[in-house]
Amino acid sequence: MPLNVYKSSAGSGKTFTLVLEYLLLVLKQPGYYRHILAVTFTNKAANEMKSRIITALYILSDEQLSNHKQYKTLVNQLAKRGFNDEGLIRRNASLVFSSILHHYSDFSISTIDSFTHKIVKTFSRDLRLPSVFEVELNDSVLTQEVVNELINKVGSDDYVTTVIIEFILEKLSDETDWRIDRSLRAYAKELIGEEAFLEMNKIDTLEQSDVQSIKNQLTTKIFEISARFISKSSAILKLLNKAGLSPFDLVGKTKGIGLVLIKLSEGEIADVFKGKTILNSFESDNPFIAKSTPQPIKNAFESVAEEVTQNFDEIRESYENFYPRYVLFQLLRKNIYAFVLQSHMLEIIHNLIDKKQLVHISEFNKRLADLLQMSPVAFIYERLGEKYRSFLLDEFQDTSVLQWQNFLPLIENSLASGYENLIVGDGKQSIYRFRGGEFQQFLKLPFIHKLEDRPHLERIENLIKQQYHEQTLDTNYRSSSDVVEFNNDFFEFIQGQLPLQLKTVFEGQRQKVFNDEKCGLVQFDFFISTEGKEIKTLAILERILLLIEKQLNDGYSLNDITVLVSGHHEGDEVARFLSSRNIEVVSADSLLLNSSASVRLSLNLLTFYLLPENKINRLELLVNLMEINPLYFTNGTTEELLFYNDLDEKSQISYIKMKSNWIEQQPGKGLYDITEELLRSIHLDKYPDPYIQFFLDEIHRFQVQEQKGLNAFLDYWKEEGGKKSVVIPEKTNAVKVMTIHKAKGLEFPVVIFPFANRFYRGTTRKNIWLDLRNEEVEKLTSGFVSSTTALSGTAFGYLYEEETEKTKLDMMNLLYVAFTRAISRLYVLADLPMQKNLSYPLIFKEYLQFKELWSDEKLSYVFGDETKSVSNKRLAISDNTRHHDFFISSGWMGRLILADESVIEQKASVTNEDKSYGLLIHEVLSQIVSFETFRNVLSHYESTGYLTNNQVNDFARMIESFRFNSVLEQAFSDGSYVRTETELLNAQGNIFRMDRFVELADRVIILDYKTGKQENHHIRQMENYIEIAKDLQTKPVDGYLLYLNDLINWEMISVS
Repeated sequence: MPLNVYKSSAGSGKTFTLVLEYLLLVLKQPGYYRHILAVTFTNKAANEMKSRIITALYILSDEQLSNHKQYKTLVNQLAKRGFNDEGLIRRNASLVFSSILHHYSDFSISTIDSFTHKIVKTFSRDLRLPSVFEVELNDSVLTQEVVNELINKVGSDDYVTTVIIEFILEKLSDETDWRIDRSLRAYAKELIGEEAFLEMNKIDTLEQSDVQSIKNQLTTKIFEISARFISKSSAILKLLNKAGLSPFDLVGKTKGIGLVLIKLSEGEIADVFKGKTILNSFESDNPFIAKSTPQPIKNAFESVAEEVTQNFDEIRESYENFYPRYVLFQLLRKNIYAFVLQSHMLEIIHNLIDKKQLVHISEFNKRLADLLQMSPVAFIYERLGEKYRSFLLDEFQDTSVLQWQNFLPLIENSLASGYENLIVGDGKQSIYRFRGGEFQQFLKLPFIHKLEDRPHLERIENLIKQQYHEQTLDTNYRSSSDVVEFNNDFFEFIQGQLPLQLKTVFEGQRQKVFNDEKCGLVQFDFFISTEGKEIKTLAILERILLLIEKQLNDGYSLNDITVLVSGHHEGDEVARFLSSRNIEVVSADSLLLNSSASVRLSLNLLTFYLLPENKINRLELLVNLMEINPLYFTNGTTEELLFYNDLDEKSQISYIKMKSNWIEQQPGKGLYDITEELLRSIHLDKYPDPYIQFFLDEIHRFQVQEQKGLNAFLDYWKEEGGKKSVVIPEKTNAVKVMTIHKAKGLEFPVVIFPFANRFYRGTTRKNIWLDLRNEEVEKLTSGFVSSTTALSGTAFGYLYEEETEKTKLDMMNLLYVAFTRAISRLYVLADLPMQKNLSYPLIFKEYLQFKELWSDEKLSYVFGDETKSVSNKRLAISDNTRHHDFFISSGWMGRLILADESVIEQKASVTNEDKSYGLLIHEVLSQIVSFETFRNVLSHYESTGYLTNNQVNDFARMIESFRFNSVLEQAFSDGSYVRTETELLNAQGNIFRMDRFVELADRVIILDYKTGKQENHHIRQMENYIEIAKDLQTKPVDGYLLYLNDLINWEMISVS
């Protein structure tokens, strides 16, 4: 059976084809759906695929729907593929439809990350991961954790302390930002990436001495090359001085070659060669003396000319032979602290996995890749292969290298067993390269991209070549004829602008038109303003409003219209402007919480609660309060601000408290309660503000999941708050505002693309990994440098050029996705191009010039006829959304009647006292991972009423006393591999639950807590635990019974 690969374009029925192939497989064998795994890139795409398959099966199974348009389409397409027994189709469709509904878990359609997560959860022990863990999706959260942990080592870890101090001093000497946390976060982000994983596998493990040696080698090499330039330029200056000449007597005077020589002699090597003066001098026949130079100076120079020229020639030779390596070593030197701290950062990441059970999503593919490389026939995939036989991969162009290479054993097993497989993709829609997606994998099929990194995959590549079958989907079923023809023409022009090696991405992009009727519209509007950016932005927003009103007049509804933007900030501007003009808006990522004055005021109040002495925050609080409640300021805002400014700090704080109806908070309140109390104090609870409600949701989520306080929340919000937004149900009859990335795979009758001004602003991938085996830096065989123009002058300049070209392709691909979402109408709003740098406006202008349509006086260009583009109107969605006119918020603490603590203790001791006490001990100790976390756990149980204050104190004393026992000190130490309440199965199928399982470097400790009298069966039970643990691993196992008859005195018994 073949590996079918469909190369498609936008709107060519890619998802329909995948659904059809799925139907072909299951309608021939109704139970086969259990053996199919379909994976795609996003949850939305996976849900869409599921929905389409279920709908298709339902339509095919119902005889009464045989006249349905979709029924006829499906039957005709199935017949073209050789399956034309309509009765059999109906019967089998009914069987599959019913079976999927009754066994939905066997209906395997998911994202590729979800599938990988499923494998990892199932085989976590084999992959050296905790059996229970939390997945971290956000890079910035993980990198911040890593940096915090690293900085916490300062003072306790001599090596880290020395490195961090050196880093700060180097930043200060370079006159750059002395705060190193940003640089460290950037290093950490690079190290968790897939490319770093692939490259670091080529590097031997570096010891601290190795890293110091590398650092010294780089410093020495830079110094040696610098010395060449310094010595020769200094020699020239001495010769000039000997001849009685000043360096400024030479060509160019104070800005010429003389100044260059002075700078070189002072070691300003990079600055000199960034300029053109010295490069022009290299090409000049006489770089020192101009024709207009006075004769006495010429005569004086003549006496040293030969020696000066000789030294200058040596500078030229050093530039040609050594300067490229000088630049390279300087770039490597800038990232030396990434290499220096690499092992420590990776160790922290692994500790986070063990200590907090926090696993970044990128870790899954790395662990799988390691396992697959160690075992040619991985037992994980052997087990999966028993279930899955056919694999359907959608959006293949966005798959990362590791994701594909980890999937290949499954593909190999399937093809070798004679089962069908499918890959669908479109290189033109590859817009996730910044997340690791690699479009070249799709272009290179049937060859495996980066096979040189994984030679064990060569066998699979040969099998794929044998069974590879490629087809092209070349008809556009989505867009109207004028839109399709415009895109055909425009992107053919774009293809001509791409470098030769990337032209293949847009090969075959020209599509056939499904609907030959002439209809559709594409319109470009250019904007220019001499009155500033704000005026121009307002003009574009007003234009969007006019376009929306026009669509409504032409018969479209609000939910037919989508505004596409490049970034969240632009989306927020559009969404807020339209909302202010009473246009309903739905946006998953544009109604940013930080854009709300109410949210900003809430954050100001929280910061004031924590740090009332913060002057900037106090002023922001006052300004936001004036915007929200201007009636509080009877004297006018200007007068009030002037009055406030004249007050001393103590009076300013009192003034803020008065204006905000400040209520002093009682100690012990949680973050959410504090926030609600502050909101009520300034009457933000009087009306239902969606921004405030979503802000409170974020606070509640943070408090529940992170279990941290106000200070931690404010730090979190600084990093992540700018991404949080109000989410409105999609089915609302409203204009959609979304980013181009979110719109991928979707279609809309009318698309408005404002702020189409993206320009080239540096490469997509900020770092480039280099093979350094030929650079004579011992132990450093691979490393990364910043992707900057400086790299272009080195032996690795070709890698920078490749990344530059790929980044430009990323821009074109994003444009392709934006332009191909429209069914009937596409409106593009852009600045009038004023510069020659690569940008969307410049591309639009060059295309219009190519079509001989451009005029400097013309600001609007139309393709098609809007009078014929209303044929795809949709019925407006009925809006059943319930809008609340109140906001429920009240203080609950005043309503509580607290029982006396003695009464609670008396009730707790009356019946089943021993059993309740035992459950309490087990419950609390099961939540304590280490000495570092026990106080947070106890605080949580106290705040929820589970423990009294006296019990908390007793527990704390007991846990602290564990530190003085050598076994318990290890069992509760930070960094150990700990599992509590772990269930294990013995060979007879019996389940045993261990209270605490601790894996150390040299042995395993098992603890079992007891609260009654000592019994012989306790020992037998522990002996069973020990035997089970020995069967699972090879380390020695020590068992201990910990008798806790009260929280003051305890006894521990060893069971050998």
